Amino acid sequence: MRRLVPYLFVLFLLVITGLAPSAQAQSTATVTGFVVGTDLRGIPGARVRTTAGPAVGRSVQSAANGAYTLSNLPAGNYTLLASANGFADEQRAVTVSAAASQRVDFTLRTVTGTGGVIEGTVTQRGTSTGVSGARVTASDAFRTFVQTTDSSGFYRFTALSASVYRVEVSRLGYLTQQRSGLTVRDGRTLMANFALSVRGADLARIEGRITTDTGRSLRDAQITLLRDGATVISTRSSSSGAYALSNLVPDTYALRITASGFQSVLTPEFDVAAGVRLRQDFSLITETEPTAVLTGFVRDDFGDAIGGARVEITSGIDQGAFDIADDTGAYSIDGLAPGRRTVTASAGSFNTRNVTVTLLDGETRRQDFNLRGNGTQETGSVTGRVTDQERGLALRGVRVRVSAGPLTGRTTTTDASGDYSVADLPVGTYALNFSRSGYESRTVTDVVVRASATTTANAQLDVASGDGRIFGRVRNGDNEVLEGVAVTLFLDGAEEASAVTDESGDYEITGLAAGTYTALFEAEGYRNLELADLDLRTDASLRVNATLLSEGEETGAVAGLVRDTNGMPVDGATVELRGANGVFSVQTGSNGRFTFGDVPVGAGYRVTAAAPGLVAATANLTVRSGETSETILTMQTAPGAGNIGGSVRSAAGPVLPGAVIRIVSGRRIGETRTASSTGQFSFQGLESGTYAIEASTPGFRPQRRTVIVRGGTSSFVNFFLNR
Repeated sequence: MRRLVPYLFVLFLLVITGLAPSAQAQSTATVTGFVVGTDLRGIPGARVRTTAGPAVGRSVQSAANGAYTLSNLPAGNYTLLASANGFADEQRAVTVSAAASQRVDFTLRTVTGTGGVIEGTVTQRGTSTGVSGARVTASDAFRTFVQTTDSSGFYRFTALSASVYRVEVSRLGYLTQQRSGLTVRDGRTLMANFALSVRGADLARIEGRITTDTGRSLRDAQITLLRDGATVISTRSSSSGAYALSNLVPDTYALRITASGFQSVLTPEFDVAAGVRLRQDFSLITETEPTAVLTGFVRDDFGDAIGGARVEITSGIDQGAFDIADDTGAYSIDGLAPGRRTVTASAGSFNTRNVTVTLLDGETRRQDFNLRGNGTQETGSVTGRVTDQERGLALRGVRVRVSAGPLTGRTTTTDASGDYSVADLPVGTYALNFSRSGYESRTVTDVVVRASATTTANAQLDVASGDGRIFGRVRNGDNEVLEGVAVTLFLDGAEEASAVTDESGDYEITGLAAGTYTALFEAEGYRNLELADLDLRTDASLRVNATLLSEGEETGAVAGLVRDTNGMPVDGATVELRGANGVFSVQTGSNGRFTFGDVPVGAGYRVTAAAPGLVAATANLTVRSGETSETILTMQTAPGAGNIGGSVRSAAGPVLPGAVIRIVSGRRIGETRTASSTGQFSFQGLESGTYAIEASTPGFRPQRRTVIVRGGTSSFVNFFLNR
C-alpha cells in the first residue's frame, strides 16, 4: 500500500485534533414544562437555562404556577438546568425535534444553609455574543474565588458566605470591568452580568488564499473560524481565492475550509496573539481519488510464501507503485486508477515474473504469483533486542524492517522483552530500520548475514522530541480550585515531567512524546490521586482534570460503560459525574469504559455521557463508602446521523488491539479511534456522505477503505492488515 507515484499534495495542510460538525440550517422547536418543589407546588421565578446544545445560554423564568416555555430553539440535543433561590439545582438532558414541542418538568429539592450564589453572563459590548474563557474573581475581605466563563460566557459562584463582594472580569483583548458592593445572602442568588468593551489595539486579522491542488485559485470556498468547536465568524474566498477574517480578539482558534468537490481541511487549534496579522494559505485536494486495489500472494514452486518479494507496476497506468510481500507472501497496492498495466513480481533468488492486469474503477482484483528459484541460495538469520536509550528498558512493539540488502522489505515486531528475529535472509550485508511511535527512528547498517549462522543486531532508540501536551485543572471536594498541587507524569514507570498548579488550579506540561502516561497529584492535607492509562497521541493535547479529597474523607467509586444502540463502545465520549461536591469529568477509552475514583459518599449523583452526533444519556447513582457503583449508558444516534463500525485484524487472523483508525476524508476528517482489546472500533453520529478511513498499527502496513454513511443506519467495515 506504499506508492511511489508522485502526486501534488497540499501546500499547507495540518493534521487535525478535533472537529465540529458543519453548521446547517435548522427548524426551531419549543420546550415547555413546570418547575415545582417536592410538595408539587409551582416555584415562581425559577430560572431554566440551556447549558449545552445548539443554543447555549438561552434562559427564561417560570410564572407564578411554575410554568415556563423556551421557544425558538434549533432542533438538537440539549442540557437544561433549573435553579431557584432556596432550592438545589436540577439538570435534565432532552432532544428536541424540528417544529415540535417537548415537555420537561423539574422537581427541585429545598435546601437551607447552603450559602449564597453569584452568577451571570459575560458578553461583548454591543452584541449578545458570550465571551468564553474570561477570568472572573469574586472577593470579600477574607477570601478570593476564581471562575472561568464557559462557551456561552456564563459563570457561577456557589456556597458563598454572606458578605459584601467585589466581582472583576478580565480577558485578553477586552477592557477589564468590575462591580463592587454586591451583597450576598444565604440561600439567595445574585445576578451580575458584564458587557466587556473590546480593546481595539489588540484586535487581530487572519488572511490568506485558497487554491486547488493544481495551483488554481478556488472561488467561493467557505472559511469558518472556530473557537471551542463553535463558529465565531465565516466568510468565502473571492475570485482570486483570497479571504480575510478581521477584528478578531486574541484567543485560541481553529479554521475549517470547505468547498464543493474538494476534501475539507480542519486545522489544529492555534493561538492568535494581540494585534497580529496572520497569513494562512490552503490548497484543497479533489474528493475523487483512484480506488482500485490489486492484491494477492507471492509463493515459490512448493507453495511456500516468499516474504520480502517486491510487486511493482512496471508499465502503463500507475507505473512505479509497489508493495513488499509480508511473511505470509501477501501484498496489496491500493489507490489505483482503472486501466491496463504490467505488474512485475521479483525476489532475490527467484526468477522475475510479469503479468498484464486491467482494473475497473473501484475494483479489488486478486493476482497471485508463483516464482521459480534460479539456483540454491544460502541463508542466515538476524536477531537482537531493542531498548530505550536513556532508561535501558526493553521496548515492545518496535517495527523492525529490512531496509537494504539482497532481500529488502521483510518486517517483524519486537515482543514484550524487546526481542525480534528475522530468519531465512540470503547471505549478504543488510541494513535494518527500527521505528516505534514516540521514539526517533534508527537504522543499523553493515549487518552481515552468513550462511546457516545467526547475526546479532541490537538497537537503542531515543525518545522523540515531543509536541504533545497534558493540561487540566485541580479542585478539592468542595469544588474549589487548588493552588500548589504537584503534578507528576510517569511513562513506562519512570518519571517523565512535572508541574505545579497556579492560583486558578491550572497546570500544563508540554513537549511530551506519544505514549501512555500515569499522572500523580499531591498536595498537603489531601489524599494523593493517581490517574493511569492516559493515552497521549502524537502532537495531541489531552485534558486531565482532577479532584483531590481531604485525608480521612469517606469515598467510593463510580464505573461504567458507554455504548451505542448497536452495542459498540463509544470512544472519546465525555462523561460527567455531577453531585453536591462538584463536577467530575473523564473521557472514555476505546473500550467505552470510564471510572471515577475517590468520590465522596452520598446520594443524588448524576452521570451524563455526551458525544458528537449522539443523544446524551444519563443515570442517577448513590455512592457508598468503599464500594463501586456501576452503570451502563446507552447513547442513541442523533436524528439524520449514521455510524461506522468494524474491527481490525492481521491478515493471518488475530485481532489488533490498539490499532489507530482515522477518518482521512469526509465531514469529520482527522478524527481517530483506537481499536479495543477485541479489535473493534466505531465512529458514531456521522453526517450522511462518503468517508475514507484508514487503519494503522506498528509493524503492519496501513490500509484504507471507503464507506458510505446514510442517516439512521450503521455501516460496517473490517480491516485485515499485512506486515
